[in-house]
Amino acid sequence: DRYLPYYRIAAANGHWQANLTLQEILLKSKDVNIETRERRGEGIYWNEKLMKILPASAHYWWSLYIDVGYGPKHGPDDSLIYLRKAADLGNAKAQYEVGELLLKIKDEMARPTVLKIVDKMRVCSLNQTYPDGMAARMMAADARNEENFQQSLVFSHQALKAGESSSGLTLSRAFYTENSKSKHKNWGIPTDLERSKRYRIIRDFLWKNAHLKPELNVHDLDDIVPLPPAKLPSWDGKIAIQRFVEGPAPAKPSDELVRRLAQQAGLDPNTGLPK
Repeated sequence: DRYLPYYRIAAANGHWQANLTLQEILLKSKDVNIETRERRGEGIYWNEKLMKILPASAHYWWSLYIDVGYGPKHGPDDSLIYLRKAADLGNAKAQYEVGELLLKIKDEMARPTVLKIVDKMRVCSLNQTYPDGMAARMMAADARNEENFQQSLVFSHQALKAGESSSGLTLSRAFYTENSKSKHKNWGIPTDLERSKRYRIIRDFLWKNAHLKPELNVHDLDDIVPLPPAKLPSWDGKIAIQRFVEGPAPAKPSDELVRRLAQQAGLDPNTGLPK
């Protein structure tokens, strides 16, 4: 709870990442002492703020809130309308989820067209500044099913970079596995013990620290374990977000700064809530 005022004050001053993290905490965290009704009201309040600076993400969050019953009453399709709008505006997660919803269409005649659209939605998701890890993972699976193992390797690498932990295990086994019957033996990837080790180390950290989402990612992956034929650089065994989490706590912002930012946003500096 002691960090919430900082997130609130930062979000109120236009920091979109603080806004997203705050909404994530309010919706999902069980570690904050806030009643459900208050969580609902505050989550909606911050998403209205987000709508002005990052409408694609705000529309995605409206779809989530409608699904869990937040806000006023909505029609049965309203969540899908917001999700589709978020996808149109470029939200990577929404683009992936729209594609997954299309896969539920049971019209066999339309199946080839649906699969083409789903593939396009996943590609769109991968091309965003903050791509969706599951979209990359599914693209990797499709490439693997077509026995295009090199392309599957590339997509798995993209998925891991976006924080999708299971792709790290796939990559580790692709470069080395002791299991002689492993399907990865058929990939034709030259054995590379160090690459395999690095991918596994990264995967283990992501898997054990899933609670750090939505910030959990490996944006520095290419600097740690670039795909062949690039040579491996030296590495201290940690990814960037790990250094931040395990390093010294950031300096506490000065009381003067907190008061000034809170005041210009009309917030109580002690709680980060409107006065």
